[in-house]
Amino acid sequence: MSQYSLSGNGTVTSALYRAAALGGVAKSAAQLKSARDENARIKAHRHLVERLGKLRGIPRKIGQILSLSDLENEENPYLPLTEGEAILSKGEAIEEIERLLGRRLDTVFREFDGKGISASLAQVHRAVLHDGTPVAVKFLYPKIEDALWLDLKALGWLSLPFGGLKKKGFDLQGYQQTVKAILQEEMNYSQERRRTERFHAFTASHSGWQTPSTIPHLCGPRILTMTWIEGDDFNRVLMWPLKGREEIARLLIELFLRSLFDLKCLHGDPHPGNYRFIRNDSGVQIGLLDFGCVKEISSKSADALGWLFKGAACGKLQDNSDGCLQALVRLGFNPDLTEPMRDRLPQAISHILSPFMSQGAFDMKTWNLAEDIENTLGELRMNFRLAGPPDLLLFIRAYQGLVQYVKALNVKVNWRNLAQQVMDGRTIRSNSFSTPTPVPTDTTEARHLRILVTENGREKAQITFRAIAAENLRDLMPDDLIPKLEERDIDIDRISKEARDSGYTRGVLFELEESLKRIRVWLE
Repeated sequence: MSQYSLSGNGTVTSALYRAAALGGVAKSAAQLKSARDENARIKAHRHLVERLGKLRGIPRKIGQILSLSDLENEENPYLPLTEGEAILSKGEAIEEIERLLGRRLDTVFREFDGKGISASLAQVHRAVLHDGTPVAVKFLYPKIEDALWLDLKALGWLSLPFGGLKKKGFDLQGYQQTVKAILQEEMNYSQERRRTERFHAFTASHSGWQTPSTIPHLCGPRILTMTWIEGDDFNRVLMWPLKGREEIARLLIELFLRSLFDLKCLHGDPHPGNYRFIRNDSGVQIGLLDFGCVKEISSKSADALGWLFKGAACGKLQDNSDGCLQALVRLGFNPDLTEPMRDRLPQAISHILSPFMSQGAFDMKTWNLAEDIENTLGELRMNFRLAGPPDLLLFIRAYQGLVQYVKALNVKVNWRNLAQQVMDGRTIRSNSFSTPTPVPTDTTEARHLRILVTENGREKAQITFRAIAAENLRDLMPDDLIPKLEERDIDIDRISKEARDSGYTRGVLFELEESLKRIRVWLE
């Protein structure tokens, strides 16, 4: 009997079982981190993947995300987590499918493959309808909801950076709510059915893309039946001739751009198990699967992203720091954290969108994004990490996935040309992206509030806000710091009031030294 037993006493609901298993994952992860030679790393990787694969749910999702970081490696240790062996036996799967459909299996399917494929939240089986149509039958694991919420609680799901930044800093609650909403949506098969149908209608007119069509009378709140798409997995694509790999790269880039700007809906789960790649006499195609994790793009966000992408493709970002700032704020970036980066934003965004700025075919091997961002933002790098809104999580994941696939394909393609084809003739409501940001004219008036934390003389954290944030210093301080300030007669509320009353005059607001740790807060 599997851990996803259909009985009321199934261990999927056991907090002790999940806690022990998660502890095993943590142990394997620690062993991987401390491995000192290649053999030890291989062994630790194998143990970690085995543990992640047995757990399903969130640990399995973590493994799927990790699989994207090593796509070019045919021995990618996380690849089995994208499509693994079934967790439910054939008998258990049939029992659950019949329960969900409310009818016997043989009345629905002419053939049924009992060897299923496991996903993070569901299991998939290939079957054939009585009319000969091959289909995929996807159903949620019984009681998977219990496992998810136990995982979230046991993992703590997100930790607060910088010792507790609140309100005007990192939006922890927003990220928690976003993660929870994404997971809830992935378990809503009625919604996934509608999204599958939407993507199918969108891709039907493009010869290079395939998406499944649903079989409505065999779908329900916890089960989906859709046409089966046959094709190669990504590992096999890596062995295709150069021309085929180049075309796949172009199709992936165009799919991303047209989904973003035409459909205004992005596939947000780009792990290798959600793609099929087809090559025949007619050319090559991409098969896109699984629409449980999808990002709807608002018109407001589409305008802001359109302005940035079009600016990158036309080479017009560099001289418009105000436009870049306003575009990011419209996307939901925290203005208090984003404004201090204003003068560096054009270059930072240009680094992120480098493939779209190249005049010709872009060589992914020349792109050192992390290093470029680090050099450009310098002491403001934490601002960039914290300023982004939770709402962009799936957009970032989709873009990172695209980048990883094209890099792994080892090809050079013209991203800029593809972007211009998609963006040509597109009207971007850009008036609001050119409003100048007021700059203080008084030389004594500060523009920014700075917070620096050092330990043993080494920088631990540094973050910069707009100067006006000083009037809410209490909201920016970690909860455990307030009593320590009070013990030293540092009145945080008085300091805030004096900063506001002085018109935010430049200078140190307070410093706190405790053992080897030092916190310095100032206006500049």
